[in-house]
Amino acid sequence: MLRDRNHPQESADGGDFACEPLRIRWWYGWGIHLTPYRWLYNVSGLEAVAITLRNGRKFALGTDDPQDLVDAIERYQPHVAR
Repeated sequence: MLRDRNHPQESADGGDFACEPLRIRWWYGWGIHLTPYRWLYNVSGLEAVAITLRNGRKFALGTDDPQDLVDAIERYQPHVAR
């Protein structure tokens, strides 16, 4: 799902990517925007999950329940770094 097959190196802990919940600024708005977290995909609210791929690319996914999204990602990908 979130693997970049062109960059086979793994992160320091062996995971494919890292994710963490975060609170975004209201002025980033809804929709797709370039922010300090890189691309933000947001449809509502001020909560998101920042995801960093092992190749260094970053993006954030807006969600009303960031911890549940992090938990779901960790269940799918057991080697996620926190």
